[in-house]
Amino acid sequence: PSSARSLLLPLRAGRLRGCTGERRWPSQHFGFVWRYSLPWSLFVAFRQILGCPCHQHTAMRCVVLLLSIHEATALRFRGLSGGKKGLLNTPPGALVLVRHGQTVWDPSQRFTGWADPDLSEIGARQAKAVAASLKESGYTFDIVHTSVMKRAVHTTWLLLKELDLIHLAVYKSWQLNERSYGALTGQTVDDVVAAYGTDAVASWRRSLDLRPPPFPADPAQHEFHPAREVKYRRWQDRLGAIRPVTPPPSESLRDVIERCGAIWRSDILPDLLEGKDVLIVGHGNTIRALMQAIDNFDEEITPELEIPPCVPLVYRFQRLPGGSQLAPVPQPSATPPLSCEFLAEEDELERAQELVRRISMARYGLAASPMRADEHGSLPGLESNAASTAAAFGARAAPELDYGWKASSAARADADVEWRPDYFPTSSLPGLEANAADAAALSKESKQEAQREQAQREEAARGTPPHGALASAFEDGAPARTAAVIVDKVESKAMASTVEESRTAVGATAKASSAATHAAEKKAAERSVERMGVAARWAAHAASKAQSQNQTVVIIRHGKTEHNKLGLFTGWEDAPLAMEGREEATAAGQLLNRHGYSFDVVYTSWLSRAIETAWLVLAEIDCLWTPIHKSWRLNERMYGALTGLSKKKTRAQYGDVQFKLWRRSYNTKPPPVDSFSPHYPGNDQRYVLNVKDLRISFRESLVRSLAMGKICIHRKLPRSESLKDCMDRTIPYWVSCIEPAAIQSGKSVLISSSENAIRGLFMHLLNIPPERIAEIEIPNGLPMVYDYKSKQLRLLEGDPSEFNFGKGGAELLFGHAPGEDERNEALSTTAAREGVAKEQLLS
Repeated sequence: PSSARSLLLPLRAGRLRGCTGERRWPSQHFGFVWRYSLPWSLFVAFRQILGCPCHQHTAMRCVVLLLSIHEATALRFRGLSGGKKGLLNTPPGALVLVRHGQTVWDPSQRFTGWADPDLSEIGARQAKAVAASLKESGYTFDIVHTSVMKRAVHTTWLLLKELDLIHLAVYKSWQLNERSYGALTGQTVDDVVAAYGTDAVASWRRSLDLRPPPFPADPAQHEFHPAREVKYRRWQDRLGAIRPVTPPPSESLRDVIERCGAIWRSDILPDLLEGKDVLIVGHGNTIRALMQAIDNFDEEITPELEIPPCVPLVYRFQRLPGGSQLAPVPQPSATPPLSCEFLAEEDELERAQELVRRISMARYGLAASPMRADEHGSLPGLESNAASTAAAFGARAAPELDYGWKASSAARADADVEWRPDYFPTSSLPGLEANAADAAALSKESKQEAQREQAQREEAARGTPPHGALASAFEDGAPARTAAVIVDKVESKAMASTVEESRTAVGATAKASSAATHAAEKKAAERSVERMGVAARWAAHAASKAQSQNQTVVIIRHGKTEHNKLGLFTGWEDAPLAMEGREEATAAGQLLNRHGYSFDVVYTSWLSRAIETAWLVLAEIDCLWTPIHKSWRLNERMYGALTGLSKKKTRAQYGDVQFKLWRRSYNTKPPPVDSFSPHYPGNDQRYVLNVKDLRISFRESLVRSLAMGKICIHRKLPRSESLKDCMDRTIPYWVSCIEPAAIQSGKSVLISSSENAIRGLFMHLLNIPPERIAEIEIPNGLPMVYDYKSKQLRLLEGDPSEFNFGKGGAELLFGHAPGEDERNEALSTTAAREGVAKEQLLS
């Protein structure tokens, strides 16, 4: 530091004295004018290191100081906003809003709200098409926000997969949920109009403050009451703290504006201020609310905005004086009072506008004539992409696209008639194929269940009271809140006033038909009890919560990839799952579902095969709302120059001894990969832009700066790893992140990773000696349950000898585990043996 300070003074003066004491100016020696940009200064320093031997030591210190300053200012490139971003003058990020695709409920015109139907096949095509549109336009993102609803999470999944961005952090919040329609949830338009009248139904749409009739106070009395969902009892905030929420009895549009404004100010705006490009996948009313928060237009306009499915809306911002607030920059194609632009062609916008407007009118019982559409429709110019309709997609989407699943016609017809929560976990996501036989068996099972529960209808009508944090919330009725709130204090006494307010808000027509309304609510409650065994399902929820409280850690290796099938070294190569791998992940999820497992948090790597395995498992156990933490530290071992090579060919070329040392030994590295190889992670933008917890590599920074002709700050990413090197990054992540944040907090954890990362983790958890670690192999797609208290591993079904855990692997993993002293002694023994093997190879 003292040498660096003494060097900075003459630098600021624009000169530097040489070894002989003579004055040298910038054109003659190492001195340069300080007002030059930092990257140019660093480049001159590099050049002088090579050309001035007498000043190499001093110049090296200067370079280290300049690198530290450069790192502190955090200059980096971003895809969507463009330009360099520094700490003092960071351009704000851009924001893209996307509504989820079509759901299986949309054709039957049901009020969805906080009910949780999944995407239809058309919705999946819409999500893939909008991803292709974003990719073609060059958009990329740094962070994603979405709701906890399946249709939004599934759309997010498809978008990120098509954009090759599935490694991004995705935050799921109830604050981005759709508007709650209360007692209307799950009912068709015809049923609602018949019960309440056209004028009352239309008033809920046009008004900012009117709420539909609320859910009944007892969650057991409504089939789709959100309080029955475990996701709200176990919801976690962005920091990972479990914060149970009380779902609202019913919401007006102003209620949605208030809760969406809160998450805009607390989460989304800070991300944009940091220069992050943000993607939000939400719902029609939540996107309306966010647009109002951004553009700050008259709230009375908000109900008239039509937001079609899968139409990207792009906002760009500029900083206001003070730097803590943003103002939207009106785009050339924007229509006042909006500042955003729609990524769609003009003719597509016009076609989709009319269809979406008619759908909206029909949903609220309004005539779809041009006069009524103009009166109650969206503002001129706020049209949407034709990608929001099946007709528009007919010309755009190729019929041979892989939608990920093929729902049978019987299952689709059944979904149109009546939605059952049992249906979706088994046929919702890519890789999950439901055939006609499965659908028929599921339908038969559901009917038998309904018949069994028919005898218990009276008891079920009374319902099993909620337990846990929600028990007090429903003792005297649902709390009178305009939006879901954290369950700190339950205001049960306000329930009576809320119900009265909701009932009087529907207008004079609704008041006149109060008797018919009461009869309709009673009939809906009876129909709900008939279709669903309330007592049995509350028991299932209780078991689910008990399972989450009975803490478990489940570890699973990703499903099989094409590289696995071909026998290639994979390492950090991002090989996708093969069809067999998706089937293995699906079967693992079904196995966990049969045993009643659910998870509070998932940890996985940045490799798509591990992330997709976690997705498929969560889909099967109906836990898509579960937060997923992704870290490069859980990546597979880096195989260096062996990446992509055939294992058979490598064995034949280098011999069996060397092959085993490279592949299974504890501390022998394969040959390092070249710095400019496509297999080197330093050439992958995912790691270049996002890895911040590794020290800077001076060698790589120097080489790349000289090669590129500009300053490149490069992290010390691995060029090759032994199992020991792999453990040096995975075990600290387990100890410093997973244990304190999840294990010690009582959360149930799913870890989806790769073979060597799991082998190293088991070596740490089960005290496996290094000299025997080569005996262990990890089967693909097999969930293994680790008991944190007893430090033992077990399988859910079957005997370990039935699976390929390697020679002696079953005994090491599921039998006696050596003590710590044995393990430490074995470390030195293994190192000595591998040293002898190397000497034999050299000789």
